[in-house]
Amino acid sequence: VSEHSPTSSATCEPALTCTITPAALAAAPPAIQKQMLRDALQPQITAIHPTIAARITGELLHRDNPELLALLTAPSELVRVASEMAITYTEQKVQATQIVKQLSERLHETDASDQRALIKQGFLQLLKANGDDPALSDRIATALIREGTITDQLALMADPDRLRQQREHVLSAPGKLPPLL
Repeated sequence: VSEHSPTSSATCEPALTCTITPAALAAAPPAIQKQMLRDALQPQITAIHPTIAARITGELLHRDNPELLALLTAPSELVRVASEMAITYTEQKVQATQIVKQLSERLHETDASDQRALIKQGFLQLLKANGDDPALSDRIATALIREGTITDQLALMADPDRLRQQREHVLSAPGKLPPLL
């Protein structure tokens, strides 16, 4: 028995095998193409890493469509890529937790005027560790420390997904980034 989604043109079997032909993908509008790929990837990734499947699927959807089609036709490669992404995410969570713990301890020993500088250093560490250019990291961190309380900022640092979303928001919002000096 197969299910056929009218918006996706992907055929998904109960055994989690979803097929999309290159022709069907090419015939669909770009927004529908990503939906088709998401519909095909999500159940397979959920079977591998159920707790972070949405995150992994979302990250994969930033890749080119031909690469995603290739992953769908090579289950062992999809498992390898998804597992690497899960490891990276776990490492980010551990690093974020350590940074937040260190900052929390240091914040209690620091006067209010220096607390924002400590928070900025935490953001810089996380942004640089995720591959951002140092100058861009500094601009993003400067924008992030302008908003919310210190408690809010520590919570943001502790959640790699939220930090990534905020980073993207800052980069996409005109006027959010401070000017280059």
